[in-house]
Amino acid sequence: MLAAQGQRMDFALEDFLALLHGSSTSDRDEVIAIGRRFLLNQQLDNVIVLPARRDPTRLGPSRIEPVDLLTHDRPPYFLTESLSELAHAVGTDTVLLDLRAGVSELNSPILLDPRVLRVFVTTMSDQSLRGTEHILQEIARRAPSRRPSDPQYRVVITQFDDNEHGSQLAAAVDALTRSPEEPAPPAASPEDELAGDTGLIDRAIATEPVLSPFVPQLLALPASWNDVSTLIDRVDIRTRIATLAEILQPIPTRQQVDAAEETKIDLPAARRRLHERARQLKYAESATDEDDLLPTEPLTNLVSAHRTEAPIEVVVGAKGSGKTFTYLRMCRWTTWSEFAEAVGVGGVELTANLVPVLASKYLKNSVQETILEVRKRSAERLTDSEPPPWNELRDLISDSLDLDLGDVAWRGAGSG
Repeated sequence: MLAAQGQRMDFALEDFLALLHGSSTSDRDEVIAIGRRFLLNQQLDNVIVLPARRDPTRLGPSRIEPVDLLTHDRPPYFLTESLSELAHAVGTDTVLLDLRAGVSELNSPILLDPRVLRVFVTTMSDQSLRGTEHILQEIARRAPSRRPSDPQYRVVITQFDDNEHGSQLAAAVDALTRSPEEPAPPAASPEDELAGDTGLIDRAIATEPVLSPFVPQLLALPASWNDVSTLIDRVDIRTRIATLAEILQPIPTRQQVDAAEETKIDLPAARRRLHERARQLKYAESATDEDDLLPTEPLTNLVSAHRTEAPIEVVVGAKGSGKTFTYLRMCRWTTWSEFAEAVGVGGVELTANLVPVLASKYLKNSVQETILEVRKRSAERLTDSEPPPWNELRDLISDSLDLDLGDVAWRGAGSG
């Protein structure tokens, strides 16, 4: 979805696994620092995405798998601890892992960590329900929640119809939330007893399943991230899984609740302010320096994808799409990090200077003077010399275009 939207994916889980595999306890901080540098540029809608691999079209297993990290000198939950450290380094609150179905050597290092909130998704199929029950039994036997801080596992039942599967749904919910007072499963075999399996399930951690009925609109997902988000907004899916998100969210204080209740919006006054602001910003060439920047989605994505390295981008768009206005606002904030702060994107570490080279000839005189002053200060700060006038640069470009120069000649013309 991100690739379809033009987002860069330069760091993947297989890269992180390879770095961890070749690291020792003493240099794991360096691995976290490398991952942080790339992940800060892989953010969209306040979500940092770590794909399984950079090239999704490449077939075959990963060269380094999670099970390869389980060596004698590392803790059993080395991978989850490393992912937690990486999340802390990039400033995220939650790590959401999409594991493959069932239990395998690929997901066991994470699935068996009792500190992880484990969410199991099952359909109404008998085979799926039996498999989910078996996984819950194994989790209760091998990695039950032991400390008060360990989260309870959750089960999501989906792919059912409320009208057609009422009785089957009730039976499935009962099977997945059977209380400890009910009859225990058959006695364990001697082999199971030797393995530590008593045949009993720790039902104290069982919770009511989350029910998410069949939604036909989700059968055909669009290609891009934004289109998928729009589709999810149109169907009743967020309210169904809200309980899962609430587990991860801090409980608001009474002061926060009271402050939210006291906040009221005067719609007529807000509309008048919006009308006045829109009138002021109707033409970018006449906008004042005091006007604030309205961050658009493409602009936010541009800054989000370049937190640690400078962008090399060509900005195109029809008249009125915001090219000149964005240029003027970038000139107002003289560094990339200050511009990012104005856009509302945090965590930007690039502090490169923003130097205006050319500008629209239709700018108001007062705006042109402001940009010229910024340009002069930038040139003096970087080269300790006066910048060439804009008319000279335009003449140079016009004359060079008539000569049909190549790349090398263009660089020579620019240096001259």
